[in-house]
Amino acid sequence: MRDTIGNLFPAAFCAAISIIVLWANSGAGGTNPVFLAFLPVCFVMMGLRTLGLQREIGDLRREFRDLEAKRS
Repeated sequence: MRDTIGNLFPAAFCAAISIIVLWANSGAGGTNPVFLAFLPVCFVMMGLRTLGLQREIGDLRREFRDLEAKRS
């Protein structure tokens, strides 16, 4: 669970910043809201990819331990 939070924290942080900026600029029309609204998507994709890689590494470690145990 800690790895999940750690990997997805950048997306949550970026989403919070985007919401703040969108709210602050809602009346002024200052920055590009499309960019700010979709900025967290890259962090979510990277977090999900990192989670997948961590699971794969865990599976490989378990498989390696099983093979080592069978060899002994």
